[in-house]
Amino acid sequence: SAAEMQEGLRLSLRSVGGKELQLEVDGQRRVCDVKQRIAEAWEIPPPAQRLVVGEAILEDSEVLASYRRPDQSVLPVLVVVCAASVHQDLEHPDWQRRKAALEALAGLGSRDNPRAVEAVVARLEDHDSDVRRAALEVLPSMVERGNEAAIAAISTSLEDGSAAVKRAAVRALEKVSERGDECAVAAAFERLDHRDCFVRCAAVEALARVAEEGDERAVVALDERCRDTEGC
Repeated sequence: SAAEMQEGLRLSLRSVGGKELQLEVDGQRRVCDVKQRIAEAWEIPPPAQRLVVGEAILEDSEVLASYRRPDQSVLPVLVVVCAASVHQDLEHPDWQRRKAALEALAGLGSRDNPRAVEAVVARLEDHDSDVRRAALEVLPSMVERGNEAAIAAISTSLEDGSAAVKRAAVRALEKVSERGDECAVAAAFERLDHRDCFVRCAAVEALARVAEEGDERAVVALDERCRDTEGC
């Protein structure tokens, strides 16, 4: 009834692995709100959660109280972690869903998981600049420092058409590289003569962050290019 929907709702949440969580929520709360509470308690990103009541897989927009029977004081809910759904969301038409999926992958502990890393690298080519930037922000947390494939992929983003993405690429390159890393230094050097002034500017900043202190070749190049890129 409408009155029951307005009342508070007690949830008994259980994961497949046996973890349990009791929650008291407003009867009008939607599934997406409860997923956020679960994320805070169990550190499972909302896009990776599937909530199941009986045989029904709940949609984010649904109101949980609609699943409570009149004779139930507590609604039992099974929480299933579904990494496959996160990967599917990386291809979703809505850029916000793709961005959320990237953040969820990082939250699922996908470090050094080749499939997850490959999926994030693919988003560096996304048509939305916010998604490309998000990919650059999560990629360093998913690979070891010095990962050559990641360095090469991130370096390509120094040439991105978006200034915000270029800046994110500089920061990401610094995070995945040790000082003096040959791959990162070479990638920055390659772009110092790029036809686009803004790419040259990004390369200068990247080189300043990844070159070994006292690297004479880098010092000379930076001195020359800093004058060249003034005003960029």
